[in-house]
Amino acid sequence: MPKEILPSGLTFVGFEDQSNGVTGIITDNSNGSTFHYNTGKLHRTDGPAVLYEDGFKLWFLYGKNCTKEMHKKLTTSSNAELLLLMGQGFDEYIATRLKGEL
Repeated sequence: MPKEILPSGLTFVGFEDQSNGVTGIITDNSNGSTFHYNTGKLHRTDGPAVLYEDGFKLWFLYGKNCTKEMHKKLTTSSNAELLLLMGQGFDEYIATRLKGEL
């Protein structure tokens, strides 16, 4: 992934500026904190979206904070439909269900 280090002390890895928000990883070099973004929201399916240098972690899916246990349950294949709902929003989810696409 491309890496860019700015004078502010932030490192951007794999960052894309999309019409619906930025996607990528930001590291604050002054304290080692790392933040994972997807379409402008804190999001990561394979681990915590926020990691602090002292080891403190926060789990987010589509900008919604959740516990480590909830994150694990939501990211298992049996809960893929619920995870999709969190990302799409309820209206789009219902429209998709009515069309029989899920």
